[in-house]
Amino acid sequence: MASISAYPTEANTEAVSGGTDWDYTGSPSLIAAINASDDAYATCDGEKSYWLKCCNFSDFTAGIPTTARIVGLEVWVEGKSSGTTIDNEIYLCYKGERIGSNRAHSVSWTSVENTMTHGGSYDTWGLRLTADYTLPCVAVKDESFGVHISVKNDGGTASIDSVKMVVHYLENQDTEIQICNEALAKIGEPPITSLEGTDARSKNCALSYSS
Repeated sequence: MASISAYPTEANTEAVSGGTDWDYTGSPSLIAAINASDDAYATCDGEKSYWLKCCNFSDFTAGIPTTARIVGLEVWVEGKSSGTTIDNEIYLCYKGERIGSNRAHSVSWTSVENTMTHGGSYDTWGLRLTADYTLPCVAVKDESFGVHISVKNDGGTASIDSVKMVVHYLENQDTEIQICNEALAKIGEPPITSLEGTDARSKNCALSYSS
């Protein structure tokens, strides 16, 4: 399995009713605040939810082979909070709309900056993902593909230093191990490294693979 990561190339902000937009400090623009781990922050204050709307990742346009099979996707949010903040909703977005399953943890952010990971190497967020423009799948190489981020504040300031997306994909024909690991991921089990392993997952995969 291969992987590629990218920072967003575009970002917008849209306040939920009663909220305020994200701001940026120490940076010339919102996108410049979140497309590098450089202590230039996108920030929001208050007690409402806020969208960091559709951070698009057009760098994937050239980086992923057209024939690649997308098997998982992660979103890394590097941030901190001076009060009580939780990631309320973390969705993928496509052509301006939220799509797939919510991958928010609803866990309080810490006062010390750290990286929070959403999704996984075998998690497609409840979607059929593809590299290019094969309908009815969602194309990660489409320049409108990105992530939608909402947080909830209870006082203090939520700060995001960077947002990064990691796409995991298969370049060639599936191997036995890759097929088994995709099946294991769908039932929430960790991957295996061999069909000859002595653990229960490996034994069951070896027993069931042919059928």
